[in-house]
Amino acid sequence: KTRDMLKELSGVDVNTSDSLKLAGQIFGVGTGISDDEVRKILNAKASITNKWELKKQLEERSQTVKVLKSTLHQLMKGKNKHVTSTIETEKTTKRSWAKAVHIAKECDGERQKLKESIKEKEVEGTTMKEEKKDKIRELNSSQEKVSNLESE
Repeated sequence: KTRDMLKELSGVDVNTSDSLKLAGQIFGVGTGISDDEVRKILNAKASITNKWELKKQLEERSQTVKVLKSTLHQLMKGKNKHVTSTIETEKTTKRSWAKAVHIAKECDGERQKLKESIKEKEVEGTTMKEEKKDKIRELNSSQEKVSNLESE
């Protein structure tokens, strides 16, 4: 029920893995930080015979490190944004839940009052029926007396 309420209130479906989708986008091939790309950088061996080749490889690795730093910075910004929005969603959910509980308590109190009122009205109705029967008997008795007096 909580998951359905969360989905309804915030539009977040906890049954789909948004985190997995996000991880796939962030750490996907071609981003510079996929498993294979990082493993390739870490396992690279120095097999350079020429000073210019060494310099070229150093530049390439330097560029890769810049891409990694930039990507990690964006990742941190995204994580911070995600944490902030998650906290706000949780606060909103807690406020909504508290409001719903408060409204439910008020409704329950009103329902109890209405039940008591119905019981009182039922007792009142029963009393009035009894009084009506008594009045009808009294009226019949009076009409009979009037008829008897008229016939005398």
